[in-house]
Amino acid sequence: IGGGFFYAVGLPAPLLWGVIMGLLSLLPPLGAWLVWAPAGVILLRQGQILRAVILFAGGVFGVSMIDNVLRPVIIGKQAQLPTLLIFLSLAGGLQVFGPVGLIAGPVLVALLIGILEFIRERLQAAES
Repeated sequence: IGGGFFYAVGLPAPLLWGVIMGLLSLLPPLGAWLVWAPAGVILLRQGQILRAVILFAGGVFGVSMIDNVLRPVIIGKQAQLPTLLIFLSLAGGLQVFGPVGLIAGPVLVALLIGILEFIRERLQAAES
């Protein structure tokens, strides 16, 4: 969506910036605003007020709002994993397994955490 707004206002490399916004949106303290807000400020400083307003409106009402809707759908409310860990497992899974890694990476990390918790509980029970 952010890349679409970049394309609409005529900014260079909209696909690249869209992908970067997508990745940053997975990190809660950061977010896609780190890309679209400075781009809007640059447009303002260049005197392109209408383009800047379109980009700011698209950033606030398009990119940021949809991020709040899509993140729970993509990541899942039941994942019970920190967002950064999910991001790293997505990136690692994609690098190791290719497109299948978008599913396999988080599943393997969740499985590993489950196994480690099981072992920890067994060790605690054995000590008691």
